[in-house]
Amino acid sequence: MFHRKVRNKQRPATSFMMGVREERFTISQLALRQDEKSNPKKKLINCLRKYCDATTLHGFKYLSEPNRPLYERIYWLVAIIIVYSTVAFIVIDQVEIYLRKPILITFDSKSRSVTEIPFPAVTICSDNQIHSSTINLTEAFDDFQHLSPEMRKRFEYAVYICNFNHPGEEFETFDPQFFHDMLENVFGIETCREQIPILRWSYTPMDTPCRYFQPIVTVQGACLSFNMVPFSYIFRNPTTINWAEKYWTDKIKVWSPDTGYITGGGSYPDAPPWRTAGGNGVRFGFNIEMKDNEELCSRGGKGFSVYVHNPAEMPGPAHALLYLEENRETTVSVSPKFYITDESLKKWSTKERGCYFQNERFLKFFQIYTQHNCEMECKANFTLSICRCAPFYFPSK
Repeated sequence: MFHRKVRNKQRPATSFMMGVREERFTISQLALRQDEKSNPKKKLINCLRKYCDATTLHGFKYLSEPNRPLYERIYWLVAIIIVYSTVAFIVIDQVEIYLRKPILITFDSKSRSVTEIPFPAVTICSDNQIHSSTINLTEAFDDFQHLSPEMRKRFEYAVYICNFNHPGEEFETFDPQFFHDMLENVFGIETCREQIPILRWSYTPMDTPCRYFQPIVTVQGACLSFNMVPFSYIFRNPTTINWAEKYWTDKIKVWSPDTGYITGGGSYPDAPPWRTAGGNGVRFGFNIEMKDNEELCSRGGKGFSVYVHNPAEMPGPAHALLYLEENRETTVSVSPKFYITDESLKKWSTKERGCYFQNERFLKFFQIYTQHNCEMECKANFTLSICRCAPFYFPSK
């Protein structure tokens, strides 16, 4: 009983001592808070010191250690400012890039069959653009004032194509029918047979090669194009004669840049653009006919300029241009670039994604929208607005 009384007497003392300690601690906190309120600078320093002690970011703890020399603190402060300023600059730059160009181009590791990609179009332009049987340029120069209206138009056409100075008055504009007739005269079907006697597709000789070519006017002059989409599907108002349509009577559009080949496109093997398999390709045999050559209209040689381009695009300076000399064999290897746009991007605005889908942009001259066709039409429209005319090789209504 005595022992229990002693214990009971000690309990209040212990409770009293604990109450005193808690009361002293509370008073100290209140004093610190009042000191910080009266001195905001000291409050800020204490907060920074606590943050440097508690943070896991590298380098900050060296700023608040009490025994750290001043020069070391200055060193770590400068290092921290440089490092984190660089990080902030990179982050801000990446955010701005995302806001300007939120679309990313990535490499697809999935391999694709070459049969999904059309063989490129090949456009062939001879240096011999004007035949002496069509117009004798020497006689036309000497007797320009007495030329008939028809011969004067032919002469002006030759001046444009052959790129030499005109001795008389300014040129007139050419109507589509005139180009139709000149293409038939300059690069008619008989001329095509003389210049391209050989065509092999995937090691298979093709009879009547010219049935697979379409005449077209480019900056190089009158040319012949192989494996292009029929002009009736490219241009809204095709003005050139199209021999190929005499043979492609099915009138089927088997391929477009957006959707690729249609299902069942193999049922129309003659409809361009053709596609190949493996390492197969196309081989041409050219023949330069010198007996009807007009020396004043030679474009610097006796060979052929060749464009390799997208089958849905009109050939132009933006495409790869090769020159084939006489008495030589030339081999060309083509590596296609295949871009696929995710369908989910259709929900984005054209400004955000930076591109158009086929059905989102109307072109006045072309039915098929590509970047090259759009740029060519922009040049034509700009030239028309400034000069009220356009070069003969630009598309027109």
